[in-house]
Order: sequence, then C-alpha cells, then structure tokens
Amino acid sequence: MSKFKNCNITLSVIFSAVALISGLSNIFYVADRYPLSANSFFLFSSALLIFLSALMLLLGIFASGKKFISVSSILLCLQSFLYAVYYLYASSYSGLYYYTPNILAEFLHFIMLLLPAAAYLLLALYSFNIIKSTKIIFPALFIAWIVLLLTSGRITAELLILSSLILLTKYADIKNPAVKVKMGEVFVLSVVTFSIYYVLWSIFSAIKTERFLDKKATLSELWLFSLFFPYSAYWYYTRYEELGEKDYGIKNRGTVCMVLSLVLLFPIALCILQRDLNKLSESLPAENKEPIKEESSEINPEAESSGELHKDFFVPEMSTEATKEPSEEE
Repeated sequence: MSKFKNCNITLSVIFSAVALISGLSNIFYVADRYPLSANSFFLFSSALLIFLSALMLLLGIFASGKKFISVSSILLCLQSFLYAVYYLYASSYSGLYYYTPNILAEFLHFIMLLLPAAAYLLLALYSFNIIKSTKIIFPALFIAWIVLLLTSGRITAELLILSSLILLTKYADIKNPAVKVKMGEVFVLSVVTFSIYYVLWSIFSAIKTERFLDKKATLSELWLFSLFFPYSAYWYYTRYEELGEKDYGIKNRGTVCMVLSLVLLFPIALCILQRDLNKLSESLPAENKEPIKEESSEINPEAESSGELHKDFFVPEMSTEATKEPSEEE
C-alpha cells in the first residue's frame, strides 16, 4: 500500500470510485425509467461502458496491472465513439439537419465528440506498444478533457475517469524536496482535479520550504497558507526573509509574492516559490536526499524529469520484461 503515499494515485482512486458509483447508478436509472428503444440502448450501453472502464481502472491501480488500464482505455474509446454516434442519431431524429445552417455546426460538434475517443485510442495503442512516443499522450488527454467538459457542460463520470488517467500519466512526486516539480504539469493536474491538486501543491511547497528552514509547519499553518490569502501573503514575506538568512543564494522575493497574494494572483506567487525550491533541490546534499525520498514515495527522481509515462501503469509489459532479463542473468 506504499504506492498510496503518492497523492496522484490517491486522487485517481477517489475519482475512479465516484465514476464507478455514478456509472452503476446510471445503469439502474436507465433500466428503470426508459422503455426499450434505440435511445435507451445507447444510454444503457454508455453507462455500462463507463462502469466497466472505471472498474478496470481501479483494478489496474490496485494491482499495478497495465492490462487492466489498457482495457479501460479501450472501453472509454468505445463509449466515446458510441456517444458521438448517438448524438448524430439524436440530431437527425430531432430534425436539426433539415435546417441547412445547422448542418455544419452539428457536424463540427460530432467531430469534437470524437476527439476524446482518439485520445483514448492513442493511450491504448501506447499501452500495447504499438506507438512508441509518449510526448503526444499527455497533451492529447488534456485536450480531450477540455473538449469533454465543454461539450457536456458538467462534471460527468467519463470526465472523472479521464482526470484519473491524466493523474496517472504524470506521476509527479510533489512531496520530495530532491525532485524538481514541473509547474506546467502541476497546473494541468490542478485543472483536471478542479483545484484539489493546487491545494496539495501549495501545502507540500510550504512543507518543503519549512524543511529547508529546519522547521516543521503545523497543520493549521499549512491550511491557512493554501486557503487564506492574507496569511499566505504574510507567510511569503517572512519565509523569504528567513531563506535569505540561511544564505542559500535565493533572492528575497517575499515582497513580490506578498503583493501577488494580496491581489489574488497567488498561483503566480506559488510558481515563484516553486522555481526557488527547484533551485534549492539542486544544491541539496546527497545525504539529505535519501531519507526524504523514502518518506515521500518510492519514485525515482530521474524518471520524474524524463517526461515518460509512469512505468507501473502505462509502459508495456514487453518492455519491462526486457529490462528485467539482463539483471536476472547477471
């Protein structure tokens, strides 16, 4: 259970569990309320695929099973494609296509609905080692998330599952002072978790700052810093003063961060702090890195900065076995 020390996995489990319950409730709702028809078939199939994909994702997380998550991606691809076809069917059935100006708009909407299916397909192809590049996976999933939110206009079970997949693809160890945090990726994770990840990011940034100051933050201080901007302004000013006294070579940006917090630009202030924490992580002595790594998680810091998808969930089985064989022979 040590993997659940990483907040990405914990949030992914929570989101997937909510999606699982939502999918199951939708199955019973459609079966109970809708008469047998093409419309009820589409709705029931969609709810069933969402339920199964959430179930496969949870099984994959708990068992570190890449095949389960690959199956989940395929089921999501089928569900997304089915929903797009259903939208096209419903539009034509309602008579929208009888009006020429609506034809192009409805067709473009149909294409947008297919974008999430394309993202799921890319992830599944990568999981089965059919495509090699990882650089396109994370942007594709995030674009699919944005499209899904815009087309649905609300938080859906599919959106929560997609958030879980994005959390797993970027397995950031934001607890570890020895690991550099990529601010762009953390911002994306904050968006797809509806700002939950931002709160965690701010809390762990404060904890790491206190460690560099040889202090231990209290729980009340951490929550005030992450949620109460007047206190965060005070915190930035005082902590940068103390960092200057430690002679870490960090410029005193306390006044700038304080002003940014007071004018509600606290994400920018946090980015400034994170940039300085990344610089401090480079100068962290080797003897101070090991215990922090063991406390926070089992993640390899070198893997964090490589831009690869997390190996426990997305690297194909063939590649992991290939890397293990030489060590066994030795």
